[in-house]
Amino acid sequence: MRINGKFAVAPTITEIMELLADNIGAKLRVSSTGEIVTYDPIKRTASISIGETLVLGDGTTMPIPAPLLDVPVITLQGGTAQINGGVHLGFPIGAGDECLVIFCDFNIDNWFTAGGQQIPANARQHDISDGFAIVGPNSLANTLRTFLTALEGGISSETAKLAINPETGLITIANEAATLAQILSNVISAINATNTPSGDCLISQILTAVLTMSSTLAALNTAIATESSLIPTAAAVALGLEPILVTLTATLTALEVTAATQSSISEADAAAAQAFTEALFY
Repeated sequence: MRINGKFAVAPTITEIMELLADNIGAKLRVSSTGEIVTYDPIKRTASISIGETLVLGDGTTMPIPAPLLDVPVITLQGGTAQINGGVHLGFPIGAGDECLVIFCDFNIDNWFTAGGQQIPANARQHDISDGFAIVGPNSLANTLRTFLTALEGGISSETAKLAINPETGLITIANEAATLAQILSNVISAINATNTPSGDCLISQILTAVLTMSSTLAALNTAIATESSLIPTAAAVALGLEPILVTLTATLTALEVTAATQSSISEADAAAAQAFTEALFY
């Protein structure tokens, strides 16, 4: 029997074995929670403070170096051996980020320096010096404040996200102000606002007025030809204006056709943009 970690009487073989197992287990490092103290984005290593205190089988505690230094941080990546630079996911890791530190079976110093297959520098095993950090586990005191839903997968910050919902098949791209669907909807509205309303454009109104003036002048010319009592100067002015009005009428007619064509193009663009948006987000 042990009192305060010490045997009160001579221990049995079973008690000795249990004590030995407790001490071995207490010194055998497998994984621990931790917190980032500093992070080097070039080397992708961090200094980390361990979250738990090491308690030995006899109840005493063993101090843990604080912080652990040059701990390699695990990141999602691939192609580094085949492609120049490969592809990886990067995150703004910094002080205070919580992590899980896993400890290797053997000394990793030579591997970390040269890569490949290396002979360990010494015989240490499951040691606190040979850890890798996975940034991501969160304590309840530091839960993520994100707007990715339970059904969404993607990337999210506090103010923006890129998410896929496998249940609905929708892709959501959003910042803190609006989603891409809302932004595209606003663009479509702006395109629609540039469309020329049929039968109500200024060109049509001017053309109608010019046609009315041309008809009036034609009637006036007829009157001049049959009424010799009219002032000859007025007749000359009217006859001189008619060709100008005819040219203006032709120009405005062509301009009206162009405006109508452009309106149709704008409507087609708006319809295409609407169909694209609906295909992605609705």
